Amino acid sequence: MLQTDSLKFSYPKGHTFSFPNISCKAEETLLILGNSGTGKTTFLNLIALLLRPSSGELRINNTETANLSEKQITEFRAQNIGIVFQKPYFVNALNVSENLLLANYLGNKALNKSKAAELAKDLGFEYLLSKKVQELSGGEQQRVCIARALMNTPKVILADEPTSALDDENCEKVADLLEKQSKLIGAALIIVTHDHRLKSRFTNQITL
Repeated sequence: MLQTDSLKFSYPKGHTFSFPNISCKAEETLLILGNSGTGKTTFLNLIALLLRPSSGELRINNTETANLSEKQITEFRAQNIGIVFQKPYFVNALNVSENLLLANYLGNKALNKSKAAELAKDLGFEYLLSKKVQELSGGEQQRVCIARALMNTPKVILADEPTSALDDENCEKVADLLEKQSKLIGAALIIVTHDHRLKSRFTNQITL
């Protein structure tokens, strides 16, 4: 589902990162570990197609992404990659349901209200769909962020430090949600983190 080969990224007048080759199939989970400064966020942004590599290859769903134009990258990302950011980003003028449907709009897909309702039920916030996102707790916002990442049934789910600010109980709950949802839709799940509580849960892992 996702493969990288000899990916490198150089910041202007800054550090050059060379990343290990990774492969993650449908329904598999890969944990990418590393301390601050090891390039975890850079690696995530490369996989999310938010940055272009200086060299190397990134293949997602049998597509070599280096051959895509900027417009194609935007469309491909919206249709194939679901991103759970460390800090949720929402449109505050929209309610929860509308923020979920925005993922369909950006992916050039029909607005799927039934999918939004189904995900909200699965993740336990169906009673919040008409609320504004700023009225939600941090944990509720995180569940909405996970649901939004799944709205277009992505081939790859990327989670950036999803548990770093959580206590042990909620850490386990979020890991359960991500793993369950990735298996339900047949997506590869890649979690980028420095949270060592996840190391014993996911055996497929690399350290930067």
